Amino acid sequence: MAEIENKITQLCPQAQVDTTGEFPLVTVPDAQWHDLARALKTQLHYDVLSAVVGMDWKDAYGCVYYLTNTSTHELLHVKVTAPDRENPRLHSVVDLWPVANFQEREVYDFFGIVFIGHPDMRRMFLRTDWVGYPLRKDYDPASNPLRLEDAAAGSRTRTAMSRKSTARCLRTTSMSSTWARSTPQPTV
Repeated sequence: MAEIENKITQLCPQAQVDTTGEFPLVTVPDAQWHDLARALKTQLHYDVLSAVVGMDWKDAYGCVYYLTNTSTHELLHVKVTAPDRENPRLHSVVDLWPVANFQEREVYDFFGIVFIGHPDMRRMFLRTDWVGYPLRKDYDPASNPLRLEDAAAGSRTRTAMSRKSTARCLRTTSMSSTWARSTPQPTV
């Protein structure tokens, strides 16, 4: 563990490395995050980004990045905090790990953290008129009341689609059960 701590502090002197847990946890300021991420991938061979998890620590927003070195099977967690709680922004790592594209969009959608340099920073799961970010600790659920006008307009379409899907499923089920009855079953 001391070896990875030395390597990371050589790459980024501002980084703090905690090796007391099961996996090393690196805490780095956002200003140095992208440079450290590039070095972690190219020099230390952390070639897989498993997850980007948004966090609300009450005093700050940020992310924890889960990295894996596939040649040594070493895991590394990196904690990056947005410097401004009112307008949280972090540097994107989509250019290094393309899988971060959807993961960063998900964090934006639920926490409101904007990723600088992201190619498509827009909501992915919630409606475009959604107010607020539901995984923030100060989120008010009353800010998004149920909008019945949208549900009523689309309900006829959804009902027709569900009837078609149900009919298709029933046809498939009846065909497969007919096949099962007419096909000799192996004895065990």
